[in-house]
Amino acid sequence: MLIGRPPSGAQHDHGRNHCGHDDEHGDEGPQQAPTAPREHPTGSRVFRRAHPPLPIHRTTVPCPSRTPGTRRTPHNAPDPARLRCVQSSRSRIVVLAAVVVVGLVVGGAFLWWRGGDTPSEVSLADAVAATSSTAAGTATTAGGSGAVTAGLDGTWTVRTGDGVFVGFRIDEELAGVGGKNVVGRTPGVTGSLTLTGKTISGLVVEADLTRIDTDSSQRTNALRTRGLQTNTYPTATFRQTSPLDLTEAPTAGATVRTAIVGELTVHGVTRAVTVPVEAKLDAGLAVVVIPPFEVRLADFGIDKPLVPGRVLSIADVAVFEAQLQLTR
Repeated sequence: MLIGRPPSGAQHDHGRNHCGHDDEHGDEGPQQAPTAPREHPTGSRVFRRAHPPLPIHRTTVPCPSRTPGTRRTPHNAPDPARLRCVQSSRSRIVVLAAVVVVGLVVGGAFLWWRGGDTPSEVSLADAVAATSSTAAGTATTAGGSGAVTAGLDGTWTVRTGDGVFVGFRIDEELAGVGGKNVVGRTPGVTGSLTLTGKTISGLVVEADLTRIDTDSSQRTNALRTRGLQTNTYPTATFRQTSPLDLTEAPTAGATVRTAIVGELTVHGVTRAVTVPVEAKLDAGLAVVVIPPFEVRLADFGIDKPLVPGRVLSIADVAVFEAQLQLTR
């Protein structure tokens, strides 16, 4: 049998089904490519939900170095990453430097004005204990009895050396430190007194204030031009104005406590004062102390040497004191 082309009327259209639609199983119709998934812009919410950000781990990255041999020109601008790194490094250096400066200023101010420990107030017991036994001299005895034949009458002169000074005390308020009792002392002291029987007369004590020292060299230097102004008023003097009669003539080894009326000259101003005096008398040495007594700064025209930001306040009243050794 001959196999021929089927009649045109009986030819089956494989590309379409009996309803006239394309037959998906037809072998002659064109095959459609699968549809690709729709792409969304990277900034859209859909994209962000589908691609959550990775966790960020901050690490220290060294500054990128400039390529050797290159020079910065208008056409060769600095690398932004390197620029940010350099700026960050400079910022850290500036902050560190500021911290160091503040620490030095605060610490320097603290050490400058706070100084060391405050010496104890003058007392006769401490002065006698501190006096060397060899400084008392040798009393003249008769017949080996040990009785003191040399009297105490005569002129007694202040000697210089350890344990001899005139000084002051004053309270002040320091920024960052608080209250402090400042002590200044000078070893430059001269003077004398006369003892006749039970009468003390002619007591004069002069202090060289240019040699005054405190627990802070900066404070000491400041007193040269402020406060006491020792460059202008280099001395302070107490001078007895009338004789003092004791109840009885002192004897060797006796302790005397009294008050002497006189004039005190400080800062170029002279005022009448009554000064307390205590003494331990021996044949060759008299240990004399002037216990602390108050002096009002305004009475002597002394301005308070305040320092803005450091010395916030200073008391209106100072305390003067002295520790002396006299020989004849």
